[in-house]
Amino acid sequence: MNFGLIGNPLTHSLSKLIHTELFKLKNMDYTYELYQTDDLNFTFDNVLSRIDGFNVTIPYKTDIIKYLNYTDKKVKLYNACNTVVKKNKNFYGYNTDVDGFLSSLNSDNINLANKKILILGSGGVSRMMAFESVIKGGLVYITSRNFQKCQNIKEEIFEKLGKEIQIFDSNNYDFDILLNGTPCGMYPNVLSLPVSFEKIMDIPYIFDTIYNPSKTLLTRLCEYNGHLSQNGINMLVKQAAAAQSYFCGIKYSDEEIKKVVSKIAVPDFSIDKNIIIIGSPGCGKTFIGRELAKILNLKFYDTDAEIERKYGDISNIFINHGEAYFRSIESEILNNCLNTKNLLISTGGGMVENTDVMDKIHNDANNIVLFINPQFDILLKRVNNKNSNRPLLVGDAKKKLSDILKRRIPLYNKYSDFTVDLKKEECKTITAIKCIDKLCGF
Repeated sequence: MNFGLIGNPLTHSLSKLIHTELFKLKNMDYTYELYQTDDLNFTFDNVLSRIDGFNVTIPYKTDIIKYLNYTDKKVKLYNACNTVVKKNKNFYGYNTDVDGFLSSLNSDNINLANKKILILGSGGVSRMMAFESVIKGGLVYITSRNFQKCQNIKEEIFEKLGKEIQIFDSNNYDFDILLNGTPCGMYPNVLSLPVSFEKIMDIPYIFDTIYNPSKTLLTRLCEYNGHLSQNGINMLVKQAAAAQSYFCGIKYSDEEIKKVVSKIAVPDFSIDKNIIIIGSPGCGKTFIGRELAKILNLKFYDTDAEIERKYGDISNIFINHGEAYFRSIESEILNNCLNTKNLLISTGGGMVENTDVMDKIHNDANNIVLFINPQFDILLKRVNNKNSNRPLLVGDAKKKLSDILKRRIPLYNKYSDFTVDLKKEECKTITAIKCIDKLCGF
């Protein structure tokens, strides 16, 4: 038997791999091919009508319906079909996206009934999740950049189900569940969020339909914040397994599904850049840098720590050799690590005064410079801590810090791509999330 997938584009599709692995589990010598096309009519007449069945993806899930002799109730409900089977020269359409979606939620023991649910996006997968969330008894809100599409989904749900959903239009993100149907965060645009995470950080469960990378920034942040999340790879494999039940009556156990998921080489989250943190003494570059490195899957590198590892205590360097010598070895340390990518680099507070190094950093597209900027009273309290070891602030710390900031603030602003202003003392988790939001354009 021969099967396939129609859509456009299909460059990064995993469907052939997934279906092939599923067939192998059952020792079925069936074929599955990808049919990328911009002409649905031609491809249906000359290819799809001659094979035993096929899956459908963007942009043809609705357009394919007019070619079908029969559609099940889910296709009628969503006006979207992703699985077609040929039987006796007739074509039967089904929707298995819903099977993958509900089964994935069930694996996390998530019940939609009586839950306040926010759905991001207004495309086909978001429409399906909105319908199913209503059917399961959820209180549904939907939002996207296209208000009219949200309005259409709202009206369609009321017409077909007699139920109301709301179009979300406030800043009160008091929800139990967030379902992301947008492409924000999909490879290669991994440093992207569909909404400011600071606004949604208290939502206890997030489901992201994206499967590449294996964990999106959205779900990485959710787990970093101590909550439960899931990406779309399980949904993808489970909807494929459900499609095969229509193709040829094959059923798969949860263990078999897990075996296939384990063979899908979806890349980890990765950004092919360095993120370099600058800021005054006491701004939290080291503490926040470590947190950002965890979230962004980067190697953490602290220039001050590396100086002490190679040259000894920084205070002794200042006392014995002076500031000029310290700046020279600081530049050496930073220049050495700039030859590598995928680093989160925490710099010394005075690094910005080395204009040669900072110009090099700023002019290199592989570097993103983040300026952490707490208010003066926060900085002063931190540097006055009895455990603080800052040679340039010995004595009248308030005056010296003020003088340093007058000299360096223009440089921090000049060399930074993003600035995070902190108006009050807060835990490092909150600050790290604010930094991520800034990096994503919020």
